[in-house]
Amino acid sequence: MVDLAAFLLEQAQTNLAVQFIYDLTTSQIVFVNAAYEWVLGRPRAHINEELPMLLGRLHPEDRAYLAECWAQWQQGQLRELVEFRLQRPEQPDQWLELTPSYLPDSAGSAGRGWVGGVLRDISTQKYYKAHVDRFNARKNAVLEILSLYLSDALILSQGLRHHVEDKQTGYIWERLVEGLRRIEAMTHEGAQLVRDFTSDEVQTSATILLNLERVELGEKLRQTLQDHARPEAYTTHKLDLQLPAHPVYVALDSNKFLQVVTNLLSNAFKFTPDGGRIEIRLEAVRDEFAQLTFSDTGIGIPEDLLPHLFERFTPARRPGLRGEPTVGLDLSLCKHLMELHQGTLTVRSREGHGTTFVATLPLLLG
Repeated sequence: MVDLAAFLLEQAQTNLAVQFIYDLTTSQIVFVNAAYEWVLGRPRAHINEELPMLLGRLHPEDRAYLAECWAQWQQGQLRELVEFRLQRPEQPDQWLELTPSYLPDSAGSAGRGWVGGVLRDISTQKYYKAHVDRFNARKNAVLEILSLYLSDALILSQGLRHHVEDKQTGYIWERLVEGLRRIEAMTHEGAQLVRDFTSDEVQTSATILLNLERVELGEKLRQTLQDHARPEAYTTHKLDLQLPAHPVYVALDSNKFLQVVTNLLSNAFKFTPDGGRIEIRLEAVRDEFAQLTFSDTGIGIPEDLLPHLFERFTPARRPGLRGEPTVGLDLSLCKHLMELHQGTLTVRSREGHGTTFVATLPLLLG
């Protein structure tokens, strides 16, 4: 007969992830496998003496969050994976993922029994994902900038062609008009390809399950808007990002949420005349939710269209100031993505006085 206890112990000892058991009654770690030494780089024989040192290496922004997790864990109420950072001297932070477990004592007494878990080093995955997220954010920004450049070029070439057609005739002028027509067609096709791609990406994203992680929203926005905020990106608009002094943590699927940000920003540029201002402001409200406000000084939305703005194929769709077409799906999908995050998306506007979109997300402890 197989000795299951011995077999499971052997599995634990050879596991490449850290496995441990902590006695809540004695406040001591009573088991840890060999992986502790190569994952955390410390001798396991002295783990209880070194525990305060390890706790002291917790990233300051993760401590309140982990304190809340610890309170739930001791009561057997912690169910989800927990990700946190340990600081290392002269090295990048180490990201760890905890799969928690709990075993009450025989009497079921509160605060007694054992907590345990599996601890994995996910630093490589985290830094790789951060790189991918930054690339995706930059890709979205570049596509949006390219779309606006192409729209401006299309308007310019149309104006030049009409001017040339009205002023002169002859072989050279006919060749010039034909060249301008070709530039128009190529520019229009390029702009349409960019818009189709970005629209398809948002629509596809809405059908995929969320991959939530704990994210500092201010830093994510700062990285996302780096390309948008470059002076050469939008020479005729002023883009202003306002962030709070303290970190704002939320549960986020970064790629899906950044599609919402890019789309709302695109709408602001699309309906704001040259010389206008777009402001993005993040704040934590009543320690309950993160509020992200997109305000512009654009042409605003007629009052009769506001109730229909988030409808699929909305009758409120209008071409942009540079002739950019609008399918009428993007805002409805943005609202859907926000609701998948347990958040909201609302709008207020007055024709001729700009538009403000407000997105909210439940707040996590720092």
